[in-house]
Amino acid sequence: MGIKEEYSRAGARLLAHVDNGTTDWAPSVRRVPVDDYLNAERWEAEMEAIFRRQPLLLALGIELPENGSYKTMEIAGRPVLLSRGKDGQVRAFLNVCSHRQAIVMPEARGKASRFTCPYHGWTFNAEGKLIGLADRQKFGEVDTAELGLVALPCTEKAGMIFASLSPDAEFDLDTFLAGFLADMEWLGLENWYYHATNEIRGACWKVVTDGFLEGYHFATAHPETINANTKSNIMTFDFFGPHQRVGFARQNIQEMRGTPEDEMWRSEGVHFSFVRFVFPNVAFSLSRKGGGTWTQIIPGTTSGETVAYQHIIFPKAPQTDAEREECQRVTDFYREVVTTEDFELGFRIQKGLESGAYKDMVFGRNEWGNQHHHASIDGYVVEPEPVRKRA
Repeated sequence: MGIKEEYSRAGARLLAHVDNGTTDWAPSVRRVPVDDYLNAERWEAEMEAIFRRQPLLLALGIELPENGSYKTMEIAGRPVLLSRGKDGQVRAFLNVCSHRQAIVMPEARGKASRFTCPYHGWTFNAEGKLIGLADRQKFGEVDTAELGLVALPCTEKAGMIFASLSPDAEFDLDTFLAGFLADMEWLGLENWYYHATNEIRGACWKVVTDGFLEGYHFATAHPETINANTKSNIMTFDFFGPHQRVGFARQNIQEMRGTPEDEMWRSEGVHFSFVRFVFPNVAFSLSRKGGGTWTQIIPGTTSGETVAYQHIIFPKAPQTDAEREECQRVTDFYREVVTTEDFELGFRIQKGLESGAYKDMVFGRNEWGNQHHHASIDGYVVEPEPVRKRA
């Protein structure tokens, strides 16, 4: 089935749900132990089995637009440096000097042909090779070929940059995305315009991801913002291994009535929309028509902390002052909604979980995306055969 057919079927399902007062349903209600959110050993197991071993979507290609562009971050205790070399290839490294293990580049993005450690001045090129030792004649004989930055498995495809945080890990991106790659290719992200990033502090990483995977909360949590444009609790769910695409009906979806089903794909971004979730921690809330956000949900140093990087991107760069002002208005709107509505509620949920009031989190049949996400996490941490191989 092609992307246009998939989108058309999702649009038709959403329109039928609006007519019938229904939504896509999971087979049953699912309970997730509160301890899965709070237990330190469980959290460390998730960091090791998922965040340190599986491919992570670390950047879009448009964030490193030129040779010499770089981006740094820290995930699951591992500092990462992404660099686009002179050959145009993006590489990933542990952002750690081979001399005294200092962090080479601070948490930032920019452009540099070389990276110099701030402690003793050892210098590496954009391909990770050690090219300079300060006062080398006094240091002694060393083989610089063995002292480059530690390389990480890294692949750039469909405008996305994936890497594993473990140098010995191996991954095939097509296999990992389990059929989801075609959906992401459809967006053409390699040609988009990167505008800004909002950094937002949140609760437990699973509390935060839970909020992206259902529209059950729109009417109550976003009565004047999201719910003004998107209907609450009307959703479609399509799964690709541990990844998923969640469809939402816009308030104007009735205008799509009469459109031939095989043409409904044209209404994506107008009469219905998607959240595309790339396991384990990235949510795309955007359309090819209007842009939007892609959000990286980065676990903090404990199970109760998250840093979310909300990247604002658009299909085309603004050409006028009015267009630039509109891009900034959208950026401020997304930050305000997520900070004061979604993440504020997330902190309240975290307090509730920590209170010990209940033993389980209960996900309804209408919260199928949440159910699938937690089952996928279990597949890597608990079950011997990952869910991604069976979905």
